[in-house]
Amino acid sequence: MTALTTLSLPALIQAFFRRHLIDTRGVSPHTLHAYRDAIRALLKFAAARHRCSVVELALDHIGRDTVLEFLEYLEQQCGNAAVTRNARLAAIHSLYRFMAAEDPAALCLCQRVVAIPYKRVPARSVTCPPRTDIEHLLSTIDRSSVLGRRDVALLQFLYNTGARAQEAVDVRLPAVRFEAPAQVHLFGKGRKERSCPLWPETIELLRAMLKDRNTQSPGMPISSSTRRHAL
Repeated sequence: MTALTTLSLPALIQAFFRRHLIDTRGVSPHTLHAYRDAIRALLKFAAARHRCSVVELALDHIGRDTVLEFLEYLEQQCGNAAVTRNARLAAIHSLYRFMAAEDPAALCLCQRVVAIPYKRVPARSVTCPPRTDIEHLLSTIDRSSVLGRRDVALLQFLYNTGARAQEAVDVRLPAVRFEAPAQVHLFGKGRKERSCPLWPETIELLRAMLKDRNTQSPGMPISSSTRRHAL
């Protein structure tokens, strides 16, 4: 089989991860790992399909037909839902767009892969638990203990901001403004940033939690453990 590109597939993939994803886009480690897993799975599938080793693969081994068979394999053999299949395809699209820009000789092949559509996924409605349910949950926590006060503060913080658990874990003290207008600066998925107002009761609970600690250094995450002797 004659290679379609003037650049080797390993060189293109290495440049995609090191130069494009890390240096140019600065993606998060989570995104980098997700792309790595998707591309690695495609390469292993293509090698098995063409009865060769991964190191022997060329770009023309992983054209549109191979990618379509890979996506079908994910759903039929691996049991991946459409949303997971689409996430894998998004990583593949990103790789092929990069390769098309790097090597014009591969443009036609890459265009055919990028044209593979995503599957439609039913939109999920976003719901919020009633305030009475949250108040009942918070009332069940023993606030006489340091850990109890911490748990109440963090649960209130999550309810107030709608932050994901990892976002809350990543919050450091400088990101929280305790004076009016109280707010917190959050770093979300894909390193997207946003500011969220904080309610007075949330600020009060956070202040109480921080008083239970030995130190309030700027690098301290608000969700870190409280002092050991208070446990």
